[in-house]
Amino acid sequence: MESLYDKISHLRKLANNVDIDQTTGEGKLMVAVIDYLEELTDAVNYLNNIKKDSTAFENIDSMNFICPHCNEAIDIDENIIDNQEFFTCPKCEGTIEISTNFD
Repeated sequence: MESLYDKISHLRKLANNVDIDQTTGEGKLMVAVIDYLEELTDAVNYLNNIKKDSTAFENIDSMNFICPHCNEAIDIDENIIDNQEFFTCPKCEGTIEISTNFD
């Protein structure tokens, strides 16, 4: 079964392949919708983790998200999140800043 992250990654690739003009209203809307879907997927994933384990707030071992460089789903170990400001994507080797600001 294809994950939500895989589906969003596929949408991003489709959007890149059709050369969406991000200076138009339609292009800006398309990119904003894909970004919003990614944020919703992060929230759903987080809630699913809480649902699976009532102690999820204390026992989150890893976090999954989509790499902003290669748009691939990746997992980050809790120790990396807690102890580093940056890490390298294991798929594309792009440098990613870890932010603890979830606004």
